[in-house]
Amino acid sequence: MCQKSSPCTYARVRSLPSVRLFSFLALAFASFLRAEDAFDHFREGERLLSLQQAQQAIGPLHKAAQQKPAHPKAALYLGMAYLQTGRYTQAIQWLQNPPVHSQEYAHLYAYNLGNVYFVQHRYEEAQHAYEQALALKHDYPPALLNRANTAMKRQAYAHALADYKKYVSQNPTASQHYEVQRMIAALEQWLQRKEAEEARRKEAEEARRKEAEEARRKEAEEARRKEAEEARRKEAEEARRKEAEFEALKRALRLKQAEDARTLSTGSEDTVPYQEERNLE
Repeated sequence: MCQKSSPCTYARVRSLPSVRLFSFLALAFASFLRAEDAFDHFREGERLLSLQQAQQAIGPLHKAAQQKPAHPKAALYLGMAYLQTGRYTQAIQWLQNPPVHSQEYAHLYAYNLGNVYFVQHRYEEAQHAYEQALALKHDYPPALLNRANTAMKRQAYAHALADYKKYVSQNPTASQHYEVQRMIAALEQWLQRKEAEEARRKEAEEARRKEAEEARRKEAEEARRKEAEEARRKEAEEARRKEAEFEALKRALRLKQAEDARTLSTGSEDTVPYQEERNLE
């Protein structure tokens, strides 16, 4: 057994840094192996996904995403695999929070998240995701095209037409160029019809408004005419009433004058002889 300060103890003390270094190297090597495994799993999942074998790609891609969370495309491809197999909740889970070091592919995460929302008929959220993808990479045609498709689903046809036109102007040789041009032509015809219908509707509405206004004017005019006629009738009636009162008053005065005259005449016949008799006395 080694004694204190013996060569054995010295050797043990001197060996401790070597042990730590070995442990560090072992951990580093294990991490390297895991990283290599993650890349191997990713390459296998990527290969299967390119062969349209999304279900088989989920396993290796999931391992790659778990073993190397910072891998820029593992979560992206895993989300795409879940999307293609109809497992939308899992797809959203992996696509809505891209790794910090995946800025180069951030627009793809947003774009595929929009695709998940689109197939679920969540068009408002899909539009927001496509707009986010275009904000991250403004010249990304698939996001522009799908934003136009989303606008069609939302019946925002003017916005859809604008995006389709922008898409074909930016991608004149795109494989979908012919179909998009047909959609543009159909939308333009539809919008022209709607504009013409709207113009006719506004014209008819204006005609109805003017007709109603004319009817109200005539009604007001008729009311004023009747009011004036009623005022004239009342005025004439009042004049007749006053005339009748005046005639009645005149008749009353004539009667009184006649009565006074009769009274005066009767009084003279009685008084004169009496006076004469007084004078004779």
